[in-house]
Amino acid sequence: MNRQLRLILFSLSILLGLSSSWLFAQDFLWTEIAGFGKLQAVEEGQKEIYLVSEGGLFVLPDKQKMDTLLPMGYSEGLMHHGVSKISYLPQRESLFVYYSSGAFDLISKDGVVSNIAIRDNLSLQNRSLSRIVYSNDKLYLAGGFGLSRVNIEQATIEATYFIMQSLRDVACLGKKLYVVDEKGSLLEGNEEYNLQDPSQWKLVNIPTLEGKKLSAIATLGEDLLLLLEEEKQLIRFNPNTKEI
Repeated sequence: MNRQLRLILFSLSILLGLSSSWLFAQDFLWTEIAGFGKLQAVEEGQKEIYLVSEGGLFVLPDKQKMDTLLPMGYSEGLMHHGVSKISYLPQRESLFVYYSSGAFDLISKDGVVSNIAIRDNLSLQNRSLSRIVYSNDKLYLAGGFGLSRVNIEQATIEATYFIMQSLRDVACLGKKLYVVDEKGSLLEGNEEYNLQDPSQWKLVNIPTLEGKKLSAIATLGEDLLLLLEEEKQLIRFNPNTKEI
């Protein structure tokens, strides 16, 4: 099977939450991957491919050959277990790893840097992560704890917005941040202002979608892609012109 086709099918199987054994049964390596159970995430690096399955992190060191699959753990410098989500940062050639405990690791050629600020915040009841977004050399983490901005250079949390409020998603367009709160509403904030002040976040009113809840958002050029929760419909929306 063509390597690019396998990767596409592999990604689709993750998005759909399906077992991928039927996709790769004719290839020993992919059969081995499928045997792990439910595949949670895949990220393509410069030379490698990273996989998450059942909370474990694995790497295909050479995506051109795709003939070796290795687990990653304590011996590679990772400090935790129970991987929740990963994100590859191409400009940094680094891998961000978030754990279900709330801890995270930043893996680069210089080694591994860990952060346990969210994990050790005893006031947080929900440390789950909904989305990782990389923009303007910053990482934004949206989840049950609110929205945190991570300084990649130091692997530290610079600021947290919506503290202890659950967020479904986050997207970035320039200096503007867009979040979907637990009610399914879309809010906008500009990082030129103090977004730790709740009054700086404005509700985005879309007349044609009044009363409808959002489950997820993403960016496409200068537009936002809005996923309606009940209708399962994808809407393209320009936040500047307010056009759909």
